[in-house]
Amino acid sequence: MQKSLYTPLLPPRYILKMGWFCLSVLLFMSAVIELSAFDTWPQNLLVATKNSEVSLECRMEQENVIWKSHRIGELIGQRIKVNDQPDTGNYSCWSQNKELLNFTYVVIDATPSEPSGIECHTNSYVNSTLHCTWNINDQLVLPALVRAKIEREGFKDYDWVYVLAKETDQMTVTFDLPNVTFCPFEDVYQTLKVTLEALDPFIYVFESKFMLFRKIVKPDHPQNVTVQKEGKDYYVTWEYPSSWTKPHSFFPLQFRVEQHNQVRSMNYRKNISMINDGETKFKVSFNHFRLSCKDLYFNSNWSDWTDWINRDGKIQIRKKKEYRSRQ
Repeated sequence: MQKSLYTPLLPPRYILKMGWFCLSVLLFMSAVIELSAFDTWPQNLLVATKNSEVSLECRMEQENVIWKSHRIGELIGQRIKVNDQPDTGNYSCWSQNKELLNFTYVVIDATPSEPSGIECHTNSYVNSTLHCTWNINDQLVLPALVRAKIEREGFKDYDWVYVLAKETDQMTVTFDLPNVTFCPFEDVYQTLKVTLEALDPFIYVFESKFMLFRKIVKPDHPQNVTVQKEGKDYYVTWEYPSSWTKPHSFFPLQFRVEQHNQVRSMNYRKNISMINDGETKFKVSFNHFRLSCKDLYFNSNWSDWTDWINRDGKIQIRKKKEYRSRQ
């Protein structure tokens, strides 16, 4: 009997074991790639309700297509039952000639009945950027991809802004929505809608919030704060924040000055004074003070406080935590 010219280097049982090992590695890598693939939003996304049946669409001019999933394998027909997370993931559409035609990513809708909260503000009436924060839905697996945009009646669609919510974000994600133009003389009563979508490999979350533009204006704090001594009296002077809308005579700010004496003094006293006439000079009678401001005419947000300053004009850094405890 003629011997075979091919002699295997390893016994067949080892080759079989290696084959199963390689297949396991490929399946594992496929799952890892899918779980980490959300640096971009899926082109074809199908959001399904839990315990529902949905129909997959190949969106190609092909008949008798074959649907496949690395979790389920080849499907019969194009309808799938989405019961829970194992039924989510990427479903690919193939021709009879085994040519990849398209794909659809399936996730479960986990939008809560009570929104977790979108908050936005802008520092002037003509600023083109909204600064927003969102409390990340606790059902999302981080990292998750978040996208948001503004909608305004009568305006063109704004582009989506994408942010990756990381595990280090401590359940809050921040994002800026640029290219938002307003007419400060007309749009103070304009209503905005901020739409937000979030996605991890298994679930989808949707939230939206309507905001009245004039109520989300939050100025930057007063700048160039200095102390002047005139005789026996001390005066603090400041300037409008450079980002605030001009002319200041048409967009005046209301200022407040918080004062107190030494924190460790036994006769601790505190005083807050309001300045409503547009003045940027105030006589101080306490040892330490700080300032903030807001729109004079609308009940919008106060700015952040400036640093604490003493009557020598020095910024108080070391005792900042003590001052905060007495706010």
